[in-house]
Amino acid sequence: MSLGKKTTVVKFVQAHVNGPSDIVYHPNGEHFFTHGSDNVQIWSKNGDSQKTVNEHTDTVTAIALSKAGDKFASCSEDRHVKVFAYNGSLTFDKNIARFSLPVRHVAWHSKGAFLAAGADDGLIKQFFAMDPGQCKSFKGHEGAIRFLQYDPKDVYLASSACDGTLRVWAPLADDDSKTLVKTIDGLIPAHKPDDAQLARFAWHPSGQYIAVPGSIDVKVIERDTWKVAYTLKGHSKAVSTVAWSNDGLYLASAGLDNQCFIWNTKDRIDIEKYKHTEQVVAFAWHPKLNSLAM
Repeated sequence: MSLGKKTTVVKFVQAHVNGPSDIVYHPNGEHFFTHGSDNVQIWSKNGDSQKTVNEHTDTVTAIALSKAGDKFASCSEDRHVKVFAYNGSLTFDKNIARFSLPVRHVAWHSKGAFLAAGADDGLIKQFFAMDPGQCKSFKGHEGAIRFLQYDPKDVYLASSACDGTLRVWAPLADDDSKTLVKTIDGLIPAHKPDDAQLARFAWHPSGQYIAVPGSIDVKVIERDTWKVAYTLKGHSKAVSTVAWSNDGLYLASAGLDNQCFIWNTKDRIDIEKYKHTEQVVAFAWHPKLNSLAM
């Protein structure tokens, strides 16, 4: 989808079978990565499939690409977190971790030194990428982890879970008692791991805000005060995923009503609305253009 005087849907492709999926652009904008329950695929910017990767033995649940675009990670219901090198193609590097339960999400620290992963038991682990034996655990969620994302300022790690909470952690804190910074509840509806509520929040590119999908709207939370700065209303059912454009001006949201909104967050109004035949489960803004893959 391209933004302009008139929104244009450029191309539809059948990427994966039904099930969990995500989409991530490479920083150069020339390629993007997707996963479904079946595999991981690399695509050209024009939507042509270039390579399929099958390293997991069960449903792939999440993928992540480092900010530099040279490291890729995936996790699965096979309980493994796998790391790849990327230089035009994916080269398997190592199994960085094996959890006791299915792993639901994975995220890179912006410098690529750390990788966080979360599982069905609510446990989050942060690994030092060069030495997976150096691991730090974060406990607090009472439900399966849904989504993880590091703060663009490299201070916080935020997590959402089926218990309906958003938690903010200080993953590099020396004192473990100061690791949990804030628990925010009452915004994300509590749900089950197989529910359509995905709880995919998003840090603003400046790190100043977190957009949180709610029961029928999007709440934008201010950093450090952790209070609601403003609310975006338009969906008729629960919002499941949100994503900021790279310039921080636009926010995309999708909900269980099968609607997608594009919001101008400066004026706090919706500028585009699109009704899909199915629920949209993932967004990725092009790193250089005002276009959105979903």
